[in-house]
Amino acid sequence: MSVVPASVIVEGIASDCRMFKGGSCKVSFPLNTEVRATDDIRRFRTIVVARGSAGRVVDVQPKNARILYAVEFPIRRSANATVTIPGLSEIELTPAG
Repeated sequence: MSVVPASVIVEGIASDCRMFKGGSCKVSFPLNTEVRATDDIRRFRTIVVARGSAGRVVDVQPKNARILYAVEFPIRRSANATVTIPGLSEIELTPAG
């Protein structure tokens, strides 16, 4: 697990970590980390990303004393098309591999 000091902006990670204990953010999935969806990711009633789908972390943001991730998932039946899902927590993601 990476730790980002509150006074540093590293590869797009927001520097506002003052709400975290000790002024640091614990980032489980740094940028460009390969991850998998632990369960179906839904928006309303629609399954947007199926359980087990592989993706790549493209943004990490601290928000209200927790870390949220934006993950880019490839669309299976389309060449070079992706969907980016913002606001995912550590519970919704697992390391790929």
